[in-house]
Amino acid sequence: MIEIAVSIVILVVGGGGAGVGLAWLNDRRHAANARLPKADPKEILATRFAAGEIDEAEFNRRMHALTYGPPLQLEGTD
Repeated sequence: MIEIAVSIVILVVGGGGAGVGLAWLNDRRHAANARLPKADPKEILATRFAAGEIDEAEFNRRMHALTYGPPLQLEGTD
């Protein structure tokens, strides 16, 4: 009978230890992601324009949207 009780205690403690380990790993992953530099959308757009991926009209349209936001849509107008 004592063997069953000891095995249950070991199982619970082992499961708890695994949970703590997983939580620690998850915290480390989030901390690593937080240290990554954030990409600036305007710089990405300028790089794509400089590489010839988009033309000047597309660059200007997207840069305007990034700077001033999307066009205003009024209700009742189509």
